[in-house]
Amino acid sequence: MEFKYTAADKQGKRVTATAIVDSMPLLVGHLRQQGLTPVSIEVLKTGAMSTLTLFSRSVKVRELAVFSRQLSVILKSGIVLTEALATITEDMENIYFRDTILDILAGIYAGGSFSEGLLRYPRIFPEIFSSLVKTGEEVGDLGRALENLARYMEDYENMREKVVTAFRYPMLVFGFMVVIMSVMVLLIIPRFSAMFINAGSRLPLLTRIVVGTSSFALNNAAASVAILLGSWVLGWYLLTVFRIRFTWEYCQLNLPVFGPIIRKIILGRFCRTLSTLLMGGVNIVVSLRVANEATNNLFFRQVFEDVRHDVISGVALTEAIKPYPEIPRLLVRMVAIGERSGNLDEMLTRTADYYEEEVSLSLNKMTAMIEPLLIIFIGIVVLTVALALYLPIFNLSMAVH
Repeated sequence: MEFKYTAADKQGKRVTATAIVDSMPLLVGHLRQQGLTPVSIEVLKTGAMSTLTLFSRSVKVRELAVFSRQLSVILKSGIVLTEALATITEDMENIYFRDTILDILAGIYAGGSFSEGLLRYPRIFPEIFSSLVKTGEEVGDLGRALENLARYMEDYENMREKVVTAFRYPMLVFGFMVVIMSVMVLLIIPRFSAMFINAGSRLPLLTRIVVGTSSFALNNAAASVAILLGSWVLGWYLLTVFRIRFTWEYCQLNLPVFGPIIRKIILGRFCRTLSTLLMGGVNIVVSLRVANEATNNLFFRQVFEDVRHDVISGVALTEAIKPYPEIPRLLVRMVAIGERSGNLDEMLTRTADYYEEEVSLSLNKMTAMIEPLLIIFIGIVVLTVALALYLPIFNLSMAVH
C-alpha cells in the first residue's frame, strides 16, 4: 500500500513524503526508527481503488457489528488499539470502510483518540457508537464498550431482518398479481375486445366493464404513469415539511393492524438504545438524547425530548414518562422497578426483549392473515376476467344452437 505521511524530527522540522509498505504500523515503525514522529498519514488510492470506493461509499449495520465484535475480541486478548485496527483492515472487503478505518488509525498515530476519529465520520458511525467508545476510553474498558455495541447492532439488524422477511412473501405475491393483471389488461383483453367488436353482439355488463377498463388503461397509459410519478414526487416533497411529516407519522401510529406494530418497534429500539448507553456508563441525559435521535418517528421524538428536559430539571425518569398516555404502563412500571433497584439498564433490556418478541409474533400473525387474502384476491381477479371474456363466447354459442 502507498502512503503519504508528514513526520517531525526531534527539532520539530517536518518532512512530507510517500512510502510503499505493507501496513500503516510498519510505516510508523520505520519512521520511529529514523527518529521521526508521525504527524499525519493518509492512504494514496490508485485509480481502480478510487473508482471502486466511489461506487461503494456505504457501510452496512452488519459490517459495523462485525467490526465491533472483532475489535472487542482482539482488544480483550491484550493487543493495543492501533495494532488491532491495522489487523482488522487487512481482511476488510469494503474498500471505503477500510480507508475510513485507516484514516482514523492515522489520526490516532498523530496523537488523537479513537472516539475523535469516529466523530469525523457521522454518516458511518452513529452517535451511540462514538458515545460508547468515548466512555470506554475514559473508564479504560474499550473492549467491553465495543462488545455492547456489537450486541446492540446485531439485535437491531436481527429486528430489521424480521420485518423485511415478514413482508417479503406478501410483496412477491402482490408483484405477481400486478404482473398478471398487467398482462391481462394490456395483452389478453384487447385481443378478445377486437373479436367482440367484430361479432357485433351486445356484450354482458361484466364484459363491458372489463373491456372498458382495459381500453382506458391502454389509451391513458402515459398519463397514468405521469400521474403516478408526479404523486410520488409530491408526496416526497410534502414529507420534507415538518408539520406534514409529523402528522403523517402520528397517523401511522393509529393505523389498524400496523399501528401497534410500529409503536412496539419504536419503543423497543428506544429501550434497547437507552439500555446499551446506560450499560456503557453514559450519563442519563446524554443517553436520552442519543436514544431519542435513534427514534425515527417525529411524534415520539417530541415526547422523549420533553421527557429529557424534565430529567434535566431534576425529575426522575419514571415521573417524567408517567404523564404521557403514548408510553405504555408496562414501560413505566419497568422503569420504576429499575430506578428503585438500581438496575435501570437491565430492566430496559428486558423491556426491549419483550417488545421485540411481541413484534415478531405480531408480524407472524399479520403475514399469516395477509397471504391467504392476497391469494384469494388474485383468484377473484382472474375469475372475474375469465368470466368477462368467456360469457360473450358462451352467449354466442347458445345463440347459434
